[in-house]
Amino acid sequence: MKLSTAINTLTLVLLGGIFSCSIFSSKPIEPLPDQKYQVKFKASNWKSSEKHGTDFVFTNENTGDVLIAKSLCSEYLSNDLDIMATKAFDSLKSYQLISKAKTRFRKHHSVELYATAKIDGQKVEIFLKNLKIKNCYYDFVHIKSPRSQRDKSFEHFLDSVSFND
Repeated sequence: MKLSTAINTLTLVLLGGIFSCSIFSSKPIEPLPDQKYQVKFKASNWKSSEKHGTDFVFTNENTGDVLIAKSLCSEYLSNDLDIMATKAFDSLKSYQLISKAKTRFRKHHSVELYATAKIDGQKVEIFLKNLKIKNCYYDFVHIKSPRSQRDKSFEHFLDSVSFND
């Protein structure tokens, strides 16, 4: 799996899901400035990578796994998190939803999603946690390559997130 292909595919899918769920208006949806939240993720074999239109990207040098943080803000992001989480991935090849649950992340309502899909011809696992804070929508994604084992990387990634609200 090529890093740029995976990130570009996921970025387009996440943006497409948000745009298709948003109310149309003349006011554009803007990327969230970095100062609204921070990700201070550090772990062995993981390195910060080129953003490719996202806020934060980390890649595992051994497995090819990718961790992504993406955010968008607009006063028109009024759709339900549950709908946005599922809708965002419908356009991926061979997308199959395995599980979805409403949870909490910090003090905010969130949705967790686990699915499989094909990116760059390879079957991958996708873990998503999304949430809204005021008028901002956040996606945190782990793309797990076929050659990696399940570990706590995504949980550590989420633990490293802090909001300036």
